[in-house]
Amino acid sequence: MLPEEPAPVRGALAGIVSAFGTLIVLGVLQGVVNSLEAIFDGALNDVVSEFIIAFAVIALWGSLFSAILIAPLGVIGGYGYERYLAQR
Repeated sequence: MLPEEPAPVRGALAGIVSAFGTLIVLGVLQGVVNSLEAIFDGALNDVVSEFIIAFAVIALWGSLFSAILIAPLGVIGGYGYERYLAQR
């Protein structure tokens, strides 16, 4: 539920969570695509490993290397949006 009053600090935290959540969702989606490719290629033994590798590369390594960029952008976006709502 949304609070009655805008809170910029909560907006900043929500911005960080949504930035890293996006990487997790993209990792899952790419893992599903890679698993489907393995199924259609007939390599049923590689389905789970394709999913794990794709998820690890995107979600884990992506978070590690892009955290220095997406964390501040998430904070600025979330804080700015909530501050804009508070000033209206």
